[in-house]
Amino acid sequence: MRLLKVTAAEGGHSMNAEIVTRLERSFSTDDADRRKALKLLVEAISILDKGQR
Repeated sequence: MRLLKVTAAEGGHSMNAEIVTRLERSFSTDDADRRKALKLLVEAISILDKGQR
């Protein structure tokens, strides 16, 4: 968790943005189910991020 926080800070973005970036890289773009899962995860993280403001 600490490495994730440091990496996000070094990149100038939030931990949530770092998580989304890593998730996007880990999922194959040709797999429809994985794309749907990624979309849902991105939406969930966005909602959580808005709640922290």
